Amino acid sequence: MNAYLFANRDDAWPDFTRHDVEIVDGRLVLARLPAPDGPPPPGLAALAPPDGCAGVTVAPDGTVFTTAPGAVLRTDGCDGTVEPLTCFPDPGPADPRGLLTHPQRHALLVADAGTHQVLLFDLATLQLLDVWGRFDTPVALGGGPDGRVYVADRHRVQQFTAGGQAVPGFWRTLSAEAAVADPVAVAVEGARVHILDRERRTVLVADVSGHLLDELAVPLDGDVLGLAATEDALYVGENAAEGGRVVRLRRDGSFVGAAPGYPGPVAALALDHSAGLLVHPGADQPPVRLALHAASVRRGTAWGGPFGGFTEAAKTWHRLAATMAAPPQSAHVRFFIHTTDDPAATPPVDPAGPDPFPAPAWSPGPPDLGEHLIDRPPARLAWIGLRFDGQGAGSPAVEQIRLEFDHSGYLEHLPAIYRPEPEQTGFLPRYLALVESLFGEVEAEVADLGRLLSPAAAPGPFLAELARWVGLELSPTWTEAELRDAVAHALTEAADRGTAAGLRATLRRATSMDALVEEPIVQSAWWALAAGETSPAAERGTSVLGLTTVLAAAEPQGAILGSTAVVDGSHLISGDEFGAPLFESVAHRFSVRVYRGAAFSPERLRAVRELVDRERPVHTMGRVGVVEPRFAIGLQATVGVDAIVGGEPPATRLDDGAVLGEAFVLGGEPPGRVGERARIGVTTVLGS
Repeated sequence: MNAYLFANRDDAWPDFTRHDVEIVDGRLVLARLPAPDGPPPPGLAALAPPDGCAGVTVAPDGTVFTTAPGAVLRTDGCDGTVEPLTCFPDPGPADPRGLLTHPQRHALLVADAGTHQVLLFDLATLQLLDVWGRFDTPVALGGGPDGRVYVADRHRVQQFTAGGQAVPGFWRTLSAEAAVADPVAVAVEGARVHILDRERRTVLVADVSGHLLDELAVPLDGDVLGLAATEDALYVGENAAEGGRVVRLRRDGSFVGAAPGYPGPVAALALDHSAGLLVHPGADQPPVRLALHAASVRRGTAWGGPFGGFTEAAKTWHRLAATMAAPPQSAHVRFFIHTTDDPAATPPVDPAGPDPFPAPAWSPGPPDLGEHLIDRPPARLAWIGLRFDGQGAGSPAVEQIRLEFDHSGYLEHLPAIYRPEPEQTGFLPRYLALVESLFGEVEAEVADLGRLLSPAAAPGPFLAELARWVGLELSPTWTEAELRDAVAHALTEAADRGTAAGLRATLRRATSMDALVEEPIVQSAWWALAAGETSPAAERGTSVLGLTTVLAAAEPQGAILGSTAVVDGSHLISGDEFGAPLFESVAHRFSVRVYRGAAFSPERLRAVRELVDRERPVHTMGRVGVVEPRFAIGLQATVGVDAIVGGEPPATRLDDGAVLGEAFVLGGEPPGRVGERARIGVTTVLGS
């Protein structure tokens, strides 16, 4: 028995603990960090720390707006040209700080700390639209998907509707549940409002009603300015004496890492619309764009288990096989295994230490190798450890881990003397496992042949090959489902090929026409006028002269030399041709009747003719005819009134002017016998 289990279920890795490792599209990777998507501007590290909040925001069309001393700058999203906004009310902005684009109002909002106002400009014309209230010192703006606007003022954060109406309940609720000293940034993600408090070094998380959801301590020592929030991360700017940086935090506030390649100050942060983070260095400097997922941390660990608790039996753990893409050249991954019989015994793990999975508790696999044998004694449970390493530019991506146990390998096919004790390991089992791995792909392909040869499970590209193997001629109009059905029935239909039933089934499948296939020889029997040798049909009373019977063109046995043969008037045949004169005119003929109905069309009739010509046995002759409608109820006649469907026409004498096949049948009680004052065609009707 070969048994196995998978560690990743539903792409969620539910039994794993992760340290600086995250799940992206169901794969374990090193935690990602933002990094510049191009060379940073020169002299960035030499810039002075900002004196306060700045503003940066992105319009839906990609236009970037930034603040500068006494001005708001517009950077075109196409050609990158920079121009100042000039439509400020006289005498112009005194101290613009926070910026926000409002999609619902198609407006740019500017928090001017100098005039204590929030100004609204039309995004298309850049004309002044509105002026909101009077604030103390508005320094930051935030907006949510519901159109609400949040203004960070001195010692408070206010909420406004899209029309500029203040909602006092937000601040009233928030201030009652949390202390706010110096709010310098607001970031809204979904229904969560994040507020960065510069003085208290915290991030307050509240709902849209102002109720406090969480209060996160920012683990940074420098001055904090700028905040951006995504579904799984917070980004905060830090300015210290040795320089500035952009830091990623987890949703619980724990530190992940700093963005590599950005050594400058941070006055504001904003997300763009293409997985980017804009960093405003302060003063009149242009923003720097960071790609959110361009880099990663340099080290991470993950461990999961115990696996195998579905049974109390000890298991011989055989192999670990991981599904993963080839890691980048600078990134590495290594797998570890720990086995135990005690489900409560947690293996030792030091995620931050130099050796997170110490021996002998953990058995390591080779570096960067996704498959290796498990050299551990049998045990009930197993744990898996992963160690990721990199240089910050990329990460391995582990999609799945498979643990194999109680494996039936090549060892059991050797004599018992070669088999070690269950608790022993040695060279031979490992060598045989290596040999087995060389043939693993071939054996897997052989085991997979059943799937490949199944019309229901074979891959789409292989279906055409299956059709070729069974001699099936493909139709360009077939769907994949129709092709699978045709291949599935090909062998069964091959047994009926050349028969009327097989031809009818092929016509139905290939053309969707339900035709009637008739063979005259099946309906033909010989008929004898006098008693004596009669056909089986005549004996059963079912033969009708001219319809289901034929008159022999010659003697069934042919002429007999010296007895019945006449010179120039005899038909001589060999013994194996006995009876041929009776049926040779219809023996190799058949007819196909196609009814003109809803499924009829000239194209389908043409397809029927072509298929009949292709499928008929080479020694036969087939004729395709169309059965036309002759009777329309409600037009020429009414059933039950002046039209009778079916019925038997009365017997008629041969000399009464009737036409055989229309108003005349041979049947009824004969009024006389030949030789007894009756004459055929005058007073006698041929009947049964």
